[in-house]
Formats: sequence, structure tokens, C-alpha cells
Amino acid sequence: MVTEVDTWFQALIGDKDILKETEIGTNVIARIVAESEAQFKDLAADLRCYEWNNEWKVLDIGVLRYPDPDHPLFKVYRIQLTAWSACKRTKFNQSYSNGITGEFSCREYRPRVSVIAELAESVRKQAVHEAEAMFGNPNEQCKDTLHSGNPSSAPPDPVPM
Repeated sequence: MVTEVDTWFQALIGDKDILKETEIGTNVIARIVAESEAQFKDLAADLRCYEWNNEWKVLDIGVLRYPDPDHPLFKVYRIQLTAWSACKRTKFNQSYSNGITGEFSCREYRPRVSVIAELAESVRKQAVHEAEAMFGNPNEQCKDTLHSGNPSSAPPDPVPM
């Protein structure tokens, strides 16, 4: 089942760069499937089913990627995965079902050369100066602002799922 969900997820996203950047691989998909099935089994065991539907978000990521030499554009994307479960009871039968649905949206914004060409030279220089100040070397900014030589000011390690 994990392989099926992983294949479905890769088809949903359809962008190798995003799959690589988010690092949502088979191991993450396996945990999502396992947690979703565990919640479904808990619900099914706790409730006497007449009819119910339940859903919960298992993943919600929004990303704004800034331009770099390999990708000279802004890219905004959002990935949402929702686990769901349902139960329906008829006079003689009771059926359970569960699954995962996903939404993916992505937009790319490229600079318009025609608009940039019409800008005054002073405006272009100011824009370049502000962009360089904002997007300078990220490693240098981290050293100066986050770590400042104090190990306790380092950002915390990510929490494993």
C-alpha cells in the first residue's frame, strides 16, 4: 500500500524539483499511511457505526522559493494531504473505508523583461541594491544573526515525525 500511495503522491506533485526540495519520500509517506490507518482503526473500534465521516490534515506545506542561478523565478507552492475515514451502516451490513486525498497548487512568477526595461536606471539600481541586501549570502547572515558565536542561539533540530 505504501508504494501505491508514494506513486500517487509523486503523480500528484509531478515536479521533481519540488519532490527533491520537500524531501517527502517513501519513508514519510509510510509514516503518513501508518498514522492514518491507526487513527482509522481507533475510530472504528471506539464507535458503533451508524454513519459517520471524519477527516484530518496530515500534511500542509506552503513554500515560497526565491530565484537562484538554477531557477531564475519565484515559485510558490502548497501541498495538502488529508486522511479520511467513513462508515456506513445498512440494515444487515456495515462498511468502513478510508484513504488519503491531496491538493497541490503551484505558481511560477518570472520577471517581465519589457517592464524592467522601462524602469529608470536609478530604480533598477535601487532594486538590485535592496535585493542584494535582502538575499545576500544566507550562510553569512546565519552566522551573524542566528549563531553569533553562541551555540545556544543555534536553531533547534527538527522534530522527527
